[in-house]
Amino acid sequence: MTIAASDRVRQRTHPLDPLDAKEIRRISAAVRRHAGAVAERLRFVYVMLREPPKAAVLAFGDGGRPPDREGRAILQDRVARRTIEAVVSLEDDTVTSWREVPGVQPPVMMEEFLAAEEVYGPIRAGRRRCAGVVSRTSPYA
Repeated sequence: MTIAASDRVRQRTHPLDPLDAKEIRRISAAVRRHAGAVAERLRFVYVMLREPPKAAVLAFGDGGRPPDREGRAILQDRVARRTIEAVVSLEDDTVTSWREVPGVQPPVMMEEFLAAEEVYGPIRAGRRRCAGVVSRTSPYA
């Protein structure tokens, strides 16, 4: 018997299993519905499993029911310069918590690294060229 990859993803073996692609899409959709008009300016920095309480995980290990799964999303509102943390219940695809985290900068995203390289790369290259000219012409090099 062969088990397809999509079947393996749906089979949960533990409450701490990472989110699958379908759950991530559901979290994203719930956040966008909740955000309403500002949804277009939100950037998802990351989406991850919100771990259930330890007692619920231990109870599951002792034969109890699996705890409700929740996802956590860290969002960046670039226009308002805010960081937002959202918690989404995967039982009914609703946002159960939405809070601004004041004074916090979310982790740097890959596109920000690439933008910085695009801006500063030529400057760095120019400095290296200038340093090479100075070292070749300087009697102190």
